[in-house]
Amino acid sequence: MSSERTLRGTDERGIFTYVLAETQEELQDLRRTIDDHLATSPNKNSIAVALPSEATGDLAQVLLKRKTLKSIDPQKKRQWGTTACNQLEQRWDEQLNTRLRQILQSCSYHCITLNKIPVDKQNQPSWIVSTLLKELYPFVPPVNGIEKLRSNHPTGKKIVKSVANQLLADTLSPQTLQETSYKTVTDSIFVSSWGLLRKTSNKYIPQEPKDENLKAAWSELERLTDLAGEPEKSFNLVDIWKVLSQPPYGYSEYNFAILFSAWLAYHRKEVMLKGPIAVKRSRKQQVSVRQQPLKDWANTDLFHNPITFVTVWVVQDKAKLFRKEGVTLPELPKSPMDFGKAQDYLDKANQFLESTEAEPEELVGVRRTKEKVEAALEPVTTWFQSVESAESLTGDVEIETHLRLYQQLKQPLPSYSLDSNVISVRPTVEQRSRHDAVSQAMAASIEQHIEEMSLQSENLESMEACDTYQVDVQNLINTFQQTPELPDHLKDSLQYALKVAERVRGELQENARIKQLLETARAKARPLNDYSSQTNFIQVISELEALCTKVPADRPEAGEIQNLLQDVDQQYQELNQKLETWEERLTSATTQDQIITLLQETAKHRERFTDNKSQEQLSNLEKKLNNELSGIETKSQTETLLKAELDNARQHLQRLRDLSEPKIIEAFQAYQELKGFQFSSVEDKALIQEYQKRLENFKNQGYELIFSRFQQVCDRKLTRLELYEDRKEALNRALFILEDIDNFETIKTNLTQSLSELEDQAKILRQQAELQKKRAEDEKTFKEIRQLKPDQNSSIHICEEALKRIQVLKTSLHDHEQFHAEINQITQACQEKIQSHHKSLNQLKEQLAAVNNNQLLDQLQFTYVRLESVFRDASGQTEYEMVGAIIRDIKSDLQTINKLENRCTQANSIAMCNEILEDLAASKDLLKKPERFQESHLSQLAAKVQQKKGTYRKDLTQLEQELPYISTPAALRQLQETLLKQSSHYIGSEEEERVDALKSEIDELTSLMPLITVSKARNLETCRNQIQKLVSLKESSNNIPQHLRDRMESALEVLEKRRQKFLIEKQNSARNWLQNMNSKLSKMQNAIRENKKYEIASEILATVKDEKKIYVEFLDVSECKLLFDIERQSLEEQNKHTSNQIITLFRQLSKPQREQLYRQLEQYLSDQTEEDLSGKAEEGWWQRLFRSDNQKTNQND
Repeated sequence: MSSERTLRGTDERGIFTYVLAETQEELQDLRRTIDDHLATSPNKNSIAVALPSEATGDLAQVLLKRKTLKSIDPQKKRQWGTTACNQLEQRWDEQLNTRLRQILQSCSYHCITLNKIPVDKQNQPSWIVSTLLKELYPFVPPVNGIEKLRSNHPTGKKIVKSVANQLLADTLSPQTLQETSYKTVTDSIFVSSWGLLRKTSNKYIPQEPKDENLKAAWSELERLTDLAGEPEKSFNLVDIWKVLSQPPYGYSEYNFAILFSAWLAYHRKEVMLKGPIAVKRSRKQQVSVRQQPLKDWANTDLFHNPITFVTVWVVQDKAKLFRKEGVTLPELPKSPMDFGKAQDYLDKANQFLESTEAEPEELVGVRRTKEKVEAALEPVTTWFQSVESAESLTGDVEIETHLRLYQQLKQPLPSYSLDSNVISVRPTVEQRSRHDAVSQAMAASIEQHIEEMSLQSENLESMEACDTYQVDVQNLINTFQQTPELPDHLKDSLQYALKVAERVRGELQENARIKQLLETARAKARPLNDYSSQTNFIQVISELEALCTKVPADRPEAGEIQNLLQDVDQQYQELNQKLETWEERLTSATTQDQIITLLQETAKHRERFTDNKSQEQLSNLEKKLNNELSGIETKSQTETLLKAELDNARQHLQRLRDLSEPKIIEAFQAYQELKGFQFSSVEDKALIQEYQKRLENFKNQGYELIFSRFQQVCDRKLTRLELYEDRKEALNRALFILEDIDNFETIKTNLTQSLSELEDQAKILRQQAELQKKRAEDEKTFKEIRQLKPDQNSSIHICEEALKRIQVLKTSLHDHEQFHAEINQITQACQEKIQSHHKSLNQLKEQLAAVNNNQLLDQLQFTYVRLESVFRDASGQTEYEMVGAIIRDIKSDLQTINKLENRCTQANSIAMCNEILEDLAASKDLLKKPERFQESHLSQLAAKVQQKKGTYRKDLTQLEQELPYISTPAALRQLQETLLKQSSHYIGSEEEERVDALKSEIDELTSLMPLITVSKARNLETCRNQIQKLVSLKESSNNIPQHLRDRMESALEVLEKRRQKFLIEKQNSARNWLQNMNSKLSKMQNAIRENKKYEIASEILATVKDEKKIYVEFLDVSECKLLFDIERQSLEEQNKHTSNQIITLFRQLSKPQREQLYRQLEQYLSDQTEEDLSGKAEEGWWQRLFRSDNQKTNQND
């Protein structure tokens, strides 16, 4: 009890121990400690102890005596007396048995589960063993008391063999079970109780068991054979057996064989077995070890004996199970199926078709279904390719690619059938979301591209670029014509960009023309140099003046040409000034070298003076120079001094000429120096006056030059605003210089007026710049407004934000009127788009109000999902979410209704129908909106359930009506089977009592059918038996239904008629037989020879002996007396002849033989004679005959 090894040496599941003790003291000690021993024992769950209340006393001595007696040599027993020894041994055996019976009957029982046994059952060993086993094996498979599943049961062995082999062969069906008992066990245990098999009309199909105990073992099998992520793995079957045979499972070999074979059949495509191909074999027989599929093992003797299968094949042979990842028949999703489910099915189908385990018919079916799914999948795949192509775009992509994909994205969703019997595929919600996201992204990308392309129109730098740009834009516009799905404002943007490009091209063309004119002016002025003639200058000045007229005055190029003209004119003036300068130098020349130098200069520039007047002036100058050269030596020293001083004055004048306009201060200083120049005092008054005139002439020229310079400052116009500060500074500088000068009032006035005009010109230029800036800002603002124009994908949020942005941008416009009409159009388009979306939502709500089926709800839900991006973050999002709540409520209601409909479809009993009707009655609690489905679903469903309920009742009523008219056992069996099939319809309902009553009537009729089946009464005996049983049953049963009583009465009447008929036939036959016997008796009496009489008498007696029982009961008393006389006379005749034969034969014997026979005869004479026996026998026969006749008389009465 205290060692775990106690049970290791036995195959039993526990120990039931009877403890014997010689004394009461030993029993008392053990009785006090037995419970503690059990509680601490490692085998406590497997041991029960029986303690008797009586000690054995001298029982051991008796056993020892008996054993000693048995061991004595038989020869010695004969010397003592064998009979006496046997009697003594028998007496001791009886003493032992009696004493042991008394001891064992006085036992009290002890186990750890005793408190779980009812008090009145605690003295019954069967209850104790059963309770221990339940505690030890809580997951033992239930057998519902069927003894055939007990180990070593011969019929159970055959059942297990048949079921297990057929499971491996996949041929198990009700038709292949050989015996009724096989089918009974299979249906009641394996199907109903265990739920291990599912029964169809032509097959038993293995499945995961329904019984909790079987589920536990099945799960353990799955755990023990888990692949743990490996593709294939082997397992020792002995390990599985050890686990399932031990606690808490406790499987016997029979139960294990059934569970394991069903599990193998369930995983048929995943498993193979490896082991010897023969289980039943001799020790010396060599068998091969094979690894093969289940069907091949079905042809072996694997399950010939379940115990041998376990002990030999599993344990001894160490058979193995090989399991790999199974390929199951792919299940086709319900149509219309999502794209992802279709892809999953195709993957599973391809994997299934590539496997080598599938059945040919399965391959054909899967291949056909796969082709249909592929055909249904193709439109969705084609439709979604544009999404994948768009998602795969990277980097810079041509706009044409975007437009092509955008056009493909705008293709409608592939249509699909809502009929569940037609294979159809629809895009998933994710695909539709991705499609919508890609469509919006593509539209945004196209819009961004158009925006960028439109902005390029402002930055074109050449006419070639303009031409190329216009061609590209025009091509894009043409492409837009082929893509009507694109928003109109994109086309408007391109049209506007085309106009801008045209304007820019015109501006570039004008710029090029003006630049060309500028280049022409520069080219005209460029050849002029210090050797150009007056004619050259006049021609260039004329051409430059003509070019000035061709350039707008507000262009900076006009100022540049004007400057060129001024420079050329200045050069021309300087050329003309040379004559005056030379004359001035002549007046101041005092040396020969100065005059010669002057002559050389005039000669050098002679060709430049082409004007006649200038040529004449130059000729006069040269004459003066020559005259001066010839008379220079005669000049006085005073004149020389004056000439030198006059030359200094001339240099101031020349310096005034040489200084440019920006150096007007230095020029004015030179003028002041020239103006303040005085000759030295000389005595020659006439000479000083002459030179004074020349000096005044220099001063006048200086005044004219400085005046001209100031006048140029006054006359220069402001052509560009950036020159304003320079011009203003120049004018202010000139005024500052002349501030204290009196003889420049006109110039001061002109400078002041020019300063005022400069401000006006600057103001105009500022206004023009400001206006141009405002126009540019308005153009930019309006371009942004134009981009806010909604397209077909614009959501409410986008439109609302666009309206807010438009209001903000409108306030920043400078010229509202110019863009007012188009802004109103864009605003109205946004408002109409918002209204359109709200209208779509309202239409959806109206459609939802009439929804009462899943197909229409799925369509509307798809519409709702597409509106999600429309109402996201918008003011109508709450309303949108309310519609979603309505859809969810409808979907929930439809799911509830679908469950009710499924329950209605699956309802196979009145109780289930009642439950459904109760749920329908409580639809207000089950459904969100029960009134929506009242007419379309709930009422129809209730009517359908009521109809089904009525059908069940009608079927039961029909069976009740048919029962009274059942006339044959076959029809009764058919009715019983029908009721058995339909009985589940009435479980738990008010009709269950009717079913039970009908079953009872059928059972009664089944037991009664052999009695009331008149056709079986083919002879008198069967008629009598049936009548007797019917009468006995009628008298003993008080609760027999009236229709059965009526049938019993009817059967009794018919049976009685048949009995009378058979009786008459028997009586006639008996009389004919008696008449025949009487005729033979007469023949015997009339015979002459004794031998002949003896033969006839023997024949009569033999016939009577053989046939009397057949006919005697059908003879009346007189006829029986006649038969008795015939038998008596025949016997007398036979005896008479027998005595003669005995004497004759006795004489033929030898004397010793006669003496021995005589002694034997003497002994016979001392006993009762055969004659007496015969007489008594005849008397008993006669009495019996009388009694039988009396009984027949009573029965007839």
